[in-house]
Amino acid sequence: MQLKAKDDVKVQVYDMLGKLVYSTYVQTDEYGFAEIKLHFETELKVGIYQVMGYGSVQKLSCKMVLK
Repeated sequence: MQLKAKDDVKVQVYDMLGKLVYSTYVQTDEYGFAEIKLHFETELKVGIYQVMGYGSVQKLSCKMVLK
């Protein structure tokens, strides 16, 4: 699913206990896509994380698995 073109998107990563472990903003391109490189200040533990993206009119979510 793509987002609105040229939209500011808040990206947040939560651990499975619901604790926010990362937050940043990105802007989508003219087609509604964005590439996100996550740079964590501390190393994340092995596990499953929820990644949320909040645009001006849409919300996306996916899971990230660290092995």
